[in-house]
Amino acid sequence: MWLLRGSGTSGLAGIPAHRGDGVIRPLLGVTREQVLDYLASRGVAYRTDSSNATRVYRRNRIRHEIVPLLRTFNPRIVQGLARAAEILAADAALLDDLERERWKAVVKDVASGRVVLQGERLAQEPLGLQRRLIRRALSVVHGSAVGLTFRHVSDVLARVVGARHGAKLDLPGGIVVERDGALTTVGRSGVEGRASAGANWATGVSLSVPGAVRLGEEGPRLLALEGGEPGKGRADGRSVLVVDADRLGGPLTVRNWRPGDWFCPSGMKGHRKKLQDFLLEKED
Repeated sequence: MWLLRGSGTSGLAGIPAHRGDGVIRPLLGVTREQVLDYLASRGVAYRTDSSNATRVYRRNRIRHEIVPLLRTFNPRIVQGLARAAEILAADAALLDDLERERWKAVVKDVASGRVVLQGERLAQEPLGLQRRLIRRALSVVHGSAVGLTFRHVSDVLARVVGARHGAKLDLPGGIVVERDGALTTVGRSGVEGRASAGANWATGVSLSVPGAVRLGEEGPRLLALEGGEPGKGRADGRSVLVVDADRLGGPLTVRNWRPGDWFCPSGMKGHRKKLQDFLLEKED
């Protein structure tokens, strides 16, 4: 899937067997056939997730349509892709180390919600490292790399870093990149809060992806990102809702509750539940 999106080495390396937060995937290198053979040899019953068979999801179309076609060119295509991912993972780790080293040389200052880069030193780096350093600066200000695209990074390099003094670029999520002499500053515009404070929540406010709106002047911030791994919440207490982008469609609108609103809670197998009933149950 990452190849279809035009991802770089980190994305093409696939999900890691060991993650920095302690998550371990012991069966990552085991094929479906090996698992089924193991279960059959021991007479262990198992269940099949019916959603894995539907062609609605992109990942399933790749599994059921594209991979069988690729096998006609190379019967060991799965093993070949796994080997390529392993090679790319090692390359990505090397580039990560180099990026951390050059970050110290290029960055002049990191403050709350702001990163200042030394333009001349950044321009001396190879293009691949320039992209990585810009992406890292955007991630620091944005809070994560989720939702940041190759186009965003390229625009920063072409329209700010490589431009004249005073160049400015607005990016989704309220991020602003500015050129001030030899320095390039990545920060926040502060426009998001003011725009959201005067919003008409009865009729609705448009939410771009990636993008954000604040629910009232001092209210919580609703952040919409594309990509990432499914999850029910975050360790820092922030709530996370994961939806299928292919089925969600758009545009997205944030508005007040209206009579008749409903949703399909996880675990209810697609059955609807009125939002009013859900809110009343939460109060009990």
